[in-house]
Amino acid sequence: DAAALERGAQRGSVAEIEFRVWDVARCRALLTRSHRGGASDAPRIARRIADDVVEAFTGKRGVASTEIAFVSSRSGNAEIYVMNAMGGDQRAATRNKSINAFPSWSPDGNAIVYMSYAFRRSPHLFRLVRGGGEKAGRLLETLDAKRAVYRGVYDPRGARLAVVISVDGAPEIFTVDADGRNLRRLTN
Repeated sequence: DAAALERGAQRGSVAEIEFRVWDVARCRALLTRSHRGGASDAPRIARRIADDVVEAFTGKRGVASTEIAFVSSRSGNAEIYVMNAMGGDQRAATRNKSINAFPSWSPDGNAIVYMSYAFRRSPHLFRLVRGGGEKAGRLLETLDAKRAVYRGVYDPRGARLAVVISVDGAPEIFTVDADGRNLRRLTN
């Protein structure tokens, strides 16, 4: 259990937790798995086990190990923050002292797109990334800088974004590749 893992890690050891998921209605084992870690890993391991159990029964991964992106003005500015699904480990993802809104995760959880007034004090789309792969910073850089970009949402594969861009004062929906290329208007 997590408490035993915590006690073992406090003594400088690493614990391994092995668990089995059993479907009593069908009288069959669904899953046998193990996770290793120390004291600081206990909450993360507990969330991974919860996700493993949900997946064993439903076929879809649980959400306990996921993170939530949200907007908070606790610093005096509307900044993007990230926390784990349990509400802990809250940390600022932006610190640009501007208005930031509408964070949206990529399907793989490695990027967040959001709207910010940090560039020329007008709404533009930005991306935060963890790890490699995608480029962080302002998206749609080739678009007229005076054009307002209000929102971006990844498609289920993460290859494209649906974005809301102001055209002659009206919000219109476009699609664009995740790298900011191939902008295509959908509404008029």
